[in-house]
Amino acid sequence: MSSYGGSSQSGGGSSSSSSSSSSSNGNDVMYDDAAFDLFAASVVTIVLVPLILRKLYVLIRGDTKETKLQKQRLASYCKCAACQHKKQRLETLSARERAKPTRIVNVVIVLLTAVLFWLGVRIYSAQQRDQEERFDPFEILGVSTSATPPEIKQAYRRKAIVYHPDKNPDDREGADRMFIKVAQAYKVLTDEVAMENYRKYGNPDGYRGTQYGIALPKLVRANSRLLLLLYLASIGVAFPAVVGMWWRSQKNKMASSVLAATYRMYIFTLARTCLVRNLVVAYTASFEFLNSFKHDHMPALLHVAQALKRADVFDIKKARYLFPSEDWMSQGLLVLQAYTNRVPDELPRELQPVLELLLEKVDLLGTAMIDSVAAVPRNDAAYKTYGASACGILSAFVNCAKLMQMLCQAVGEKDSPLLQVPHFGSSELKHCHARRNNVQSVYDLIEMESTARRSMLRALSAVQMMDVDAFCRKYPRAVVTLAEPYVDDENDRSVHAEDAASLDATLTIRRNWTSSTSSSSAAAASPSSSEEGDKALVLGSEGLAPCCWRLPLHKDEVWWLVLADEKRDVMIGVKRMMPADAEVEVDEDGGGRRDVFKSTFRFQAPEEGRYDLSVIAVCEAYVGCNVTEGVRMEVLPKVESAESVKYFDTEDESEEEEDDDDDDDEDASEDDVDEEEKEEEEEDERGGEENGNDTVGVNDGGGESESEGVRKVEVKRVNGKDGASRMSFLPKEEIYSSEDDEYDDE
Repeated sequence: MSSYGGSSQSGGGSSSSSSSSSSSNGNDVMYDDAAFDLFAASVVTIVLVPLILRKLYVLIRGDTKETKLQKQRLASYCKCAACQHKKQRLETLSARERAKPTRIVNVVIVLLTAVLFWLGVRIYSAQQRDQEERFDPFEILGVSTSATPPEIKQAYRRKAIVYHPDKNPDDREGADRMFIKVAQAYKVLTDEVAMENYRKYGNPDGYRGTQYGIALPKLVRANSRLLLLLYLASIGVAFPAVVGMWWRSQKNKMASSVLAATYRMYIFTLARTCLVRNLVVAYTASFEFLNSFKHDHMPALLHVAQALKRADVFDIKKARYLFPSEDWMSQGLLVLQAYTNRVPDELPRELQPVLELLLEKVDLLGTAMIDSVAAVPRNDAAYKTYGASACGILSAFVNCAKLMQMLCQAVGEKDSPLLQVPHFGSSELKHCHARRNNVQSVYDLIEMESTARRSMLRALSAVQMMDVDAFCRKYPRAVVTLAEPYVDDENDRSVHAEDAASLDATLTIRRNWTSSTSSSSAAAASPSSSEEGDKALVLGSEGLAPCCWRLPLHKDEVWWLVLADEKRDVMIGVKRMMPADAEVEVDEDGGGRRDVFKSTFRFQAPEEGRYDLSVIAVCEAYVGCNVTEGVRMEVLPKVESAESVKYFDTEDESEEEEDDDDDDDEDASEDDVDEEEKEEEEEDERGGEENGNDTVGVNDGGGESESEGVRKVEVKRVNGKDGASRMSFLPKEEIYSSEDDEYDDE
């Protein structure tokens, strides 16, 4: 320690009253609390500032795109009482979900602000202590660095009188401490050696070595082994364990968050049967419902099984499983059968969570089951007709879509589509099927006059009739418009075998809220509600939410367009139409709304023949609104491809082709020469026999024939076998290659 007091460091080192040091290999290392507080405050600021800016941005921006979309969906809900109750429940859940992260962010901002304020107080206190304990003789005596010795002596006497303990009886300790500092400061300023050391090293005692500091608190030095153990445990054990658990939970899921085992089970089932009753079994056997069974559910399940058997709609003992069944599978099957058959009238309270779990996965698992249709193997000749364009079994797809419709509307496989209308039961169904009414579908109910419909459904109250009218306004009427199959070729758009054919399809979904679908009593009871419903129908640009009040979560009105060959039971193309993909059209006279979906199917044309294709429009949310439109495709014989022609030849390829042509011409000319020589020899022999072996005449004729033969060879070499020059684009001197010239020279 310096003989003059203070806690200063020499060699340019920093000083801190809240630091402690430890020796290691002769070097002093300081654990500086103040530096650690400053570092922690910097980290907290880096995290806190973006959170505050994000919070301000959210407040200024308002609702996000997802929130606006969700509000538009909720605004387009059906005006029936059940859908409005579901809407209120979803709005509450949505508000809670949006508020949950907001509350978390707010709590984090408050905590970080408090931590930052606490660190700021610590940093300020440390600086104040350092300021008090820092030994500066000029500051202590209150003189400038250029003060003369008399000025220093005068300042010392004045300070000594002020801080003398006898002059400060109330604070003798503080006065005594300051009096000692004043004496030390005067001694330093009057000692030339101490003054020189202070000016050069900042310490009256001179250079004291260098100290190294790290921004860690004293707690690290006091508990170094424990902290090291915790660090190794977090890096070597906790982090790998968390990553492993996450990977274990995700490795069994596909990209659509559906378990791979569920996909395999769907494919296994569809490969053996595609009946709806078996698909219901497969749906309830999805591995997402694995942990839903509880032994406390046994009495309620027994009650449901007995009610279904008494109603003669389902017997759990006759259920057919293609794989070993478990308790949770039987539980799901019983609950789902009770839901679709509406037996008993009210499901036991213990099984309500099970039903909600089954219905929450309708959109996810139903789409996964439809996707599994394409993976079902099939090798029959009818399926191979379309080759790589075949993408599944049509009957399997239709039944999978039928299952989704049943779950959305709580309707059995063979039940009337009228049961999906709100407040419809067996008595209302009986009135509709009466001979005088003859209402077999929802469209028949929509087309009825309001007075006739009100008379037929006189057992329903005015409020219930409002719900029926609201459902009729929401129920879609689909129309499919097809163009002729074509090939995208300007010269020939007709379809030939193995061509890449295309088919344009337009799906128009129309909804009507004219007077025929509005009850006069309902309109009189609540005109504002009707106007709001009409406005929602028009302005809901993101699509209309279907009347699926039985589903616990939101369900979009999704349509499927399928290009298929019904005779061969083959799907050629599948399109999934989301509400956001539609082009919304509204009649100027306010007569209704149309959602238009446009799509193009592309496939490989089959072999020559006539094919009756169909485009089927299937809705996931409603029963009884599927539409089928047929088109005949005439496939012409396959067009044989012409010989390949190279439009752009490189120089090397051109030279190779020229060499090949030259070789062919030389071979042809040699053959011609041999044939002419043979003919001349034969003529000479015949001439010799007739003229008495006149060798001179033979020799003269032979020389002329040879020269003429050579000239013919030259012509044929240039013109080729067909007499047309195949090298007319070359200069005349380049017809023969340089190799031929060298050969001639040799």
